[in-house]
Amino acid sequence: MIFSFGFFVFFIPGLLACSLPPFTRYYSVTERTVLAPIVVHARVINTTRSESQAQSKYDACIEVERVIKGRQYNIPRLFCLGKYGPDFLCLVHVIPGSSYIFFIDNDFTARYDGVPSAVAEVKNRRIIKQAQRGYCDPYGVGLDSKTCGNYINVSRTVTLL
Repeated sequence: MIFSFGFFVFFIPGLLACSLPPFTRYYSVTERTVLAPIVVHARVINTTRSESQAQSKYDACIEVERVIKGRQYNIPRLFCLGKYGPDFLCLVHVIPGSSYIFFIDNDFTARYDGVPSAVAEVKNRRIIKQAQRGYCDPYGVGLDSKTCGNYINVSRTVTLL
């Protein structure tokens, strides 16, 4: 809710919801893997979120368990990335100690495609497999070649470097 008194405008966080354009698309975990240049399975070590800044953007420091897509970026085992925050800013929260699939842009910030979801919480192996379906490594480093060929047309989606 926004109140205006003269030249002053007061914003009360939490009373406004994330306002997306009509018909904003929801992408599955597999589709988000196709769209993101970097995808990792990682655990959140800590965040820069504090109680005094609970309504603003923050960074998350993660420990990578598996690189699903983006090996050419030489992704470190531990690093921090930005653009997480409250849902009214159309961002997502991440919780220290939890495991997620992180969808990351080339500049090592969270990647949001369609409905805001730059992460997928890893509650079971199925989420990891859904992400793996979105990237097919023709050399067998990612998925085994038998599974790989069933989901992705390699000639259309993978650029060999």
